[in-house]
Amino acid sequence: MRRESEFKETLTNEQLLKRFKNQFELVRYAIQLAENTVRSGREPDVYTDSQNVAFQILAEIAANKETFTELPKVQEATPMPKSHEKARFSEPSWNDEVKALKEEKREKRSKSKAAR
Repeated sequence: MRRESEFKETLTNEQLLKRFKNQFELVRYAIQLAENTVRSGREPDVYTDSQNVAFQILAEIAANKETFTELPKVQEATPMPKSHEKARFSEPSWNDEVKALKEEKREKRSKSKAAR
């Protein structure tokens, strides 16, 4: 196991950028690798005494030992059947109920004014 201080000397922008066109590509690649590492639950290929995932990922890239683990595909949600969709929208909404109550109130007022 290498110590974090040993890797810090080798983890420089100049050394890491030798494999990438610019810093943006390096960061994008490191983010994809970090997401894959976390989601797959795999252990880092380069062992350090650091618990920092970002540092471990950069150490893997510097050592050319990074690997992407294939993740199982997530099943897409099935769309709601049309029959359920109609039932959901046919119920009166809260806004419709409020409008109906306001209309009843107006009718009562107009009847009471007419009765005077």
